[in-house]
Amino acid sequence: MDYKLICTDIDGTLLNKDRELSELTISEVQRITDIPFVLISSRMPKAIRHLQHQFNNVNTPIIAYNGGLVLGGDTILHSSVIDNTVLSAIINESATTDIHLSLYHADEWYVPSMDYWAKRESNNTKIIPIVKSNKVVLEKWEKEAKGAHKIMCMGNENEFSA
Repeated sequence: MDYKLICTDIDGTLLNKDRELSELTISEVQRITDIPFVLISSRMPKAIRHLQHQFNNVNTPIIAYNGGLVLGGDTILHSSVIDNTVLSAIINESATTDIHLSLYHADEWYVPSMDYWAKRESNNTKIIPIVKSNKVVLEKWEKEAKGAHKIMCMGNENEFSA
């Protein structure tokens, strides 16, 4: 069978327990360089590109935010954002909880503080977020006519039950 394209997830698929690519994985992907190898993830583009570089595979598109943003190099091939009215409602609803909200747009990642959840995600993705309140980010994005590609809610399980 002749393969025309290979697409793969990253976390729990390509990365080891330390969230790194093993030498074996890198060499096996490089062995099939004649087949386009597309990385797909819920991660932001910046947290995918360094893996492309490790594979020496920077000419294929990446699919970030589980399809919310598709890039071919620096060209946006597809972008779908969460409306700011939805983001505002989520920010307001979580204001009286300990739920951590990470807000993402393209290569922007904002957190209200470098709490346990932000540090854990930063360790997993090798990216350092910008600390800024969620309401300030929302105001900024409204002025810039942008929305969130991803809203990540993290916290203790009991905070999420209705």
